[in-house]
Amino acid sequence: MIATIKSSAVVIDAGLGILQVIADPRSGRSEMLWSRWIEDGVEVCAPRLWLHETTSALQKIYMQRIIGLEIARQALEALLSLNVTFYDADPETCRAAFHWATRLNQYPAYDG
Repeated sequence: MIATIKSSAVVIDAGLGILQVIADPRSGRSEMLWSRWIEDGVEVCAPRLWLHETTSALQKIYMQRIIGLEIARQALEALLSLNVTFYDADPETCRAAFHWATRLNQYPAYDG
């Protein structure tokens, strides 16, 4: 059995956003997770950098000819319409990111 922790907010990375808008074998699981968050009233959050990361990821997927131009454009619009709350970095946020990355033994403080 997988233990779950109820939270009022989650922070997502670019990969999860991409899975919401591009068909992939992992998309089903991410869609189920996202739907559960919405049902539970969980606020989906990301650093503002997420917008750049997801746009770059879509461009890369397009350039690798995994998807066509029109699909890439539609995916970008879908990404930009996701209900995500964006936060700018400030000194306190950076301190908190460093603290949690250290506590969780993660190499990057901003993504993991």
